[in-house]
Amino acid sequence: MLDFYGLPEDFPGKENMQGSGDPYKDVEYLEKCFQDTMQHSRFIPFLALHEFEAWVFSSPKAVSEHFGCVRLEKALEEIVQQAGSPELINQGVHTHPKARLMDLVVHSTGNKRAYGAKTDGPVILEKTLIKVIRKKCQHFNDWLTRLESLGAAKE
Repeated sequence: MLDFYGLPEDFPGKENMQGSGDPYKDVEYLEKCFQDTMQHSRFIPFLALHEFEAWVFSSPKAVSEHFGCVRLEKALEEIVQQAGSPELINQGVHTHPKARLMDLVVHSTGNKRAYGAKTDGPVILEKTLIKVIRKKCQHFNDWLTRLESLGAAKE
């Protein structure tokens, strides 16, 4: 599992990727190229769209409660609504999910302590039910469904 945002230029398939305008198609293309490069039937690549922080946006309430700031919930909801899905929050230098979280936490709470990917991210995701993330993040759900089907095939 890697973040789609910030992949190196030499990542398999990236040099040939034209960019379809559909992030789901683009990430699936790169996953396929990565799988082809690895040439192993048991290797199942996953690129988080656009980064794992997108999943944090699945529960604005959990983020708001974690930082003790009611204003955060509405701000996060607006961002998700504009994008159409947490996974579709774009990957611009200042607008990728992690950058937005860092900025929003500082400005909404008045603290100098921003969102920490290694500290706050896992705690917030633990408070967010996986079914909520699956419902709001199509690519993540498709990956988990694929993994679950591997176990079901042997039963």
